[in-house]
Amino acid sequence: MPTTEQVADYIRAVAKHHAERQSETGYTQGAARWSGFDQGIWFPRLPPEADCSAAVTWWIGTGRHHMRGSLGVDVVNGERWEAGYTGTMIEHGARHHSITSCRLYKRGRTAIFYADEGDEPTHTALFVGDIIWNPHLAIPDLASIDKRRSASGHLVLCDVVVSHGRDAGPEVRPWNYRRRVQARAYPV
Repeated sequence: MPTTEQVADYIRAVAKHHAERQSETGYTQGAARWSGFDQGIWFPRLPPEADCSAAVTWWIGTGRHHMRGSLGVDVVNGERWEAGYTGTMIEHGARHHSITSCRLYKRGRTAIFYADEGDEPTHTALFVGDIIWNPHLAIPDLASIDKRRSASGHLVLCDVVVSHGRDAGPEVRPWNYRRRVQARAYPV
């Protein structure tokens, strides 16, 4: 039986893979956003349509499906893996503070973003931590991401999330690219 850490690493790899192939998934907030589940699509295939919450839910679901052998109970939205949005995501999982430092994040946790005013969540992404840069990653603003060199000389992007919030498809962003953020963990 894989450990929670192994499942989280797999989910992280799925999200990173999606950011490397961003053009394969369009952005929609319509019913087609659940195409990954509706059509039984599992990694390495990618869903043809999604929005931010459907993408994060699919990354977690496909990780559970592959590593645990089944989806199990919908721990992300409580909708039997058939529906949900950022608002249902905050009703599930464990809240880990509204944060100002990424030190509270672990790989595979979600980032729930809020508007500058109000208490309604507006966006979600998956925290993937540090990743080695490659030319296939979709990164709209590389200058905004903290970087370091690994011992082997590779460029490492530090403390990043994979986000699917635009027509361009999933992309890598700094963990705090939106100002108000809360970390949430779901059982994997």
